[in-house]
Amino acid sequence: MNRVKERAARVQLQEDRMVLQLFPQDFVVGRSPGPPRSGKMTAARLELNVHLLTASAREHDALVGAVNQAHLVVEETVFEAQAAW
Repeated sequence: MNRVKERAARVQLQEDRMVLQLFPQDFVVGRSPGPPRSGKMTAARLELNVHLLTASAREHDALVGAVNQAHLVVEETVFEAQAAW
């Protein structure tokens, strides 16, 4: 599942866009939607539907730079509504 999420995050975006966060929505193992019925289910295919949140790379870098100039370190940037969750 992690490998599929990493691959989804490498989607080609417009020149100044970056993936801010990726939210898995649902998945299909083999051809069966939903969670696997046993812990040892095998399949040749895994499909993952995700919701990608993108941001302007320039604005993101400017914001992180401003925070760094205030002698703070940005560990991670997250979508505001998700951060409040």
